[in-house]
Amino acid sequence: ECRSTLQHLIIAQMQAPKLAVSTCSRTALSISPRIAHRASSNMASAAAPKYDVVVKGDPEAKKLGDCPFTQRVLITLANKGIEYDQTYVDFARKPDWLMQVSGGKVPVIRQSEKGLNMPDSDVIVEYLEKEHPNPSMKSSAPAELGASFFPTFINFVKAPAEDKDATSKMEAELQAINDYLSKEGNGPLMGGANIDAKDASLAPKLYHACVACKAIKGFDIPEKYKAIKTYFDTLSSKPGWKQTLPVDGDSVIEAGWKAKVASGWSH
Repeated sequence: ECRSTLQHLIIAQMQAPKLAVSTCSRTALSISPRIAHRASSNMASAAAPKYDVVVKGDPEAKKLGDCPFTQRVLITLANKGIEYDQTYVDFARKPDWLMQVSGGKVPVIRQSEKGLNMPDSDVIVEYLEKEHPNPSMKSSAPAELGASFFPTFINFVKAPAEDKDATSKMEAELQAINDYLSKEGNGPLMGGANIDAKDASLAPKLYHACVACKAIKGFDIPEKYKAIKTYFDTLSSKPGWKQTLPVDGDSVIEAGWKAKVASGWSH
């Protein structure tokens, strides 16, 4: 009985008129594996537990504060398309658990499902690149470029006006960055048209320097270094940059550095 039914089905199949496969049908057939892969990837992404990023900010208003090291991690997460939550910490009242995990410093990324409590932006971005390699943010910019920029900036912004050595060192750092961005084939960002790991690390520090130097020293960095001006003009159009800036803007950065300088703070 099974064999007889099978024979009838084969005959019916052979006698049925052949249907032309339309262009749309061929297209649908050709992309269906990719659609399935994308759906699978999206489902996996949706199922993956979110990271929680501990940041400096206002816990009640849920406002992000001014920390270039935290911004580095947030830029990395944003540019890799990784979803995350934020836990805001008032630095005037640091919780005990943060003191135990990182000595009170931010950023820290957490993921309870993995038992992850990871401080230090250097360690965090390396971990994120390993765990989420696509899109890659690896940079071709020289490792030494901007490596000593932040301590040089701190010394400059704290130094008295007559300290010519601090001024010349700051100008040398800025000139090196400007020259690299101006070089044929480079720019407008360290990663060309896209933000890379060097941008994520250097841009927040450079931005803090632009705000603080103008407010405290009357030194307008973008006005003097044209490639750096273009750099920030380009960054301002990138969602991964805009969404990671302090909610209250430059005034928070300016107030923070004025307070640091007044207190004799050192990094």
